[in-house]
Amino acid sequence: MANALKIFCLLACSLYAAGFIPIEGTFIQAWLYARWTEDNYIGPKDAWDKEVSYWKSLGITQVIDGDIAYKNSGESTWHACYESKLDSVTVDCRDKDIIMEMAHKYGFKVYLGMGVDNDWWSWDLTRDEDFKKFKNVMMKAGAFAHEIYTIYNTKYPENFGGFYSVYEVWNHNKFNYGDSTRNLYAARLAEGFNIVIDSLNKIDATKPLLFSQFATASPDARDIKDGEPRGFGTLENTEKFWTRFFELAHFRSQDKTLPMDNVGGGGQKIDSVEPWTAAYANAIKNSKSKINYYANIEDFEQPDGHFLYDTERTPLYGKSYNGAAPIGRYARQIAVAERHTKGIFTFAFSHYHSPVNNIPGYYDVLLNYLKTQKGDEVPPTLPNKVTIIDTIAKNIALSNRRGQDVFDKVFKFYWEGASDDHGIYQVKIKKNTTVNSVAIDSTFAYSVSTRTESGVTAHEPDSIYFAYSTGRECIGYENPEEEDCFNPRFKGDDYYTFVVADVWGNETVSKPFLLKSTGGRTTFTPELDSSRIYIIPEKDSLRSYFAIDSAWVRDTIKPTPNSLFPNNNVSRNGLRLDRNGNFWEIRFTQPKNSEKRKTERNKTLEIYSPNGAKIYSKKIAIHSGENIIRLPANSLGYNRFFIDLR
Repeated sequence: MANALKIFCLLACSLYAAGFIPIEGTFIQAWLYARWTEDNYIGPKDAWDKEVSYWKSLGITQVIDGDIAYKNSGESTWHACYESKLDSVTVDCRDKDIIMEMAHKYGFKVYLGMGVDNDWWSWDLTRDEDFKKFKNVMMKAGAFAHEIYTIYNTKYPENFGGFYSVYEVWNHNKFNYGDSTRNLYAARLAEGFNIVIDSLNKIDATKPLLFSQFATASPDARDIKDGEPRGFGTLENTEKFWTRFFELAHFRSQDKTLPMDNVGGGGQKIDSVEPWTAAYANAIKNSKSKINYYANIEDFEQPDGHFLYDTERTPLYGKSYNGAAPIGRYARQIAVAERHTKGIFTFAFSHYHSPVNNIPGYYDVLLNYLKTQKGDEVPPTLPNKVTIIDTIAKNIALSNRRGQDVFDKVFKFYWEGASDDHGIYQVKIKKNTTVNSVAIDSTFAYSVSTRTESGVTAHEPDSIYFAYSTGRECIGYENPEEEDCFNPRFKGDDYYTFVVADVWGNETVSKPFLLKSTGGRTTFTPELDSSRIYIIPEKDSLRSYFAIDSAWVRDTIKPTPNSLFPNNNVSRNGLRLDRNGNFWEIRFTQPKNSEKRKTERNKTLEIYSPNGAKIYSKKIAIHSGENIIRLPANSLGYNRFFIDLR
């Protein structure tokens, strides 16, 4: 078995030599992998063989399975998923035997959890009674650790990697209550962790302890010095907390902290995740802790709260549970982690990006990025036929925030012909909407690629349900939009756009089409408006992506595609973007033989900041020969820019 593990590591580690960025570890949950060997599993019958081959290609040699035992609120009994003999523990399943046997067969390491009391989420460690409960469960964690070590390290010494603490710590509001309260919280958390570390040292001082915390960036966060403390812990206070915690906790040189970047969970925005990632590095450095700092990159995204569901939990808006993140966004998270951490874990490759569970394009594009640090430059195509069925949603029961059932109308969208060289990740129905010159999320409905775990074979999105309302269910609400009663935003005939996004994140946008209630079936072919190429930005360059109106596609000059990173220029459809000192310049050569463009034509250049606000709008003249348009300096970077050629 030792030789198999060495071969596994050699295969994965050999990728490092050629500029490869390895993902060293992934989380996995038993409810997924336990299905892979079941007779009625609808995915590939050799799922484990395939999955481990994908792990090897990405560099994954370590797997975290934290779900070994739990205790529900109000219960005294713990529920375990291995053959536990501890008091007050019932054995409900034995899936840890599966993951450890597969680790032995294929040669990877597994870190197992040590149980979690689900009351954890209501505890405040500055309260004595909650601190006492916390110390008790950390002693219980030591007991679980001793038992799983005895069972699994004895049988699989090469594959039992160590322990994972399932208690996720977040930037509690008490961090904002001043130094004494924050330091008390840090000291009590450290005391609980030291109980576990002392237990592990008695079991086997060589086995590491891993844990994964998270932080939410709260726009209304306020420190006590600024008035009544509110919101999640501020960035400054969060760094102070972790500095003090790492000073007091007795972590060893083999231990790892793996903070979730919380981009998938929605607590962090992709454009602001870097300072929070750096804060953990500063805390470890300033505390002089021995612990190792690794990233836990979230490779999923969560549905927005206003997308409601029907009684069958089928998404009216096409998305009822966490979906896979486009690889372009994920690549940006990797780039941040590369700058601040020693290595990368992810939550969770097997659930979101693996071809065993999703369409294969995510994996293909991810692997290419890890090898080359380049993205996909080919946008998807729009459907050649969209069918809309307008009907009464007789069987759809929706609930507004007050729990009131709502029965209303629904548009059913079906389409054919949308395609991409790697695969389609998402299709949206949206409007271009601004409030006080700030772009807002006006997506009304969307659908994402389907994962096998949902009970169907993974496939690209092919339909959307767009429920709409007359607003009658909002009667009695003072502010219906704010209170999130069922969304009454469709008010008769209106214009929408059809957006297709590929697994990298490139988008192709249709021209607006008229959507109206007909009570029947209609079909249309979306017309191309623009393609938006998602760019991996440099730290001080374009933030997200830039969009070129589709009119550029008809130019006679062929594009010379280049990745923005690490180069200082990029070309799309005959238009080039160059770095010139501290500025970016758009360069475009208008052919002199163009009959349609012999004279100057005034067009509009619009630029948006990362928060979606329009920060620049200027009339520009397109003329024969070379056109050079200097973009204004912007220390925040640009979210996107458009040249309006209509």
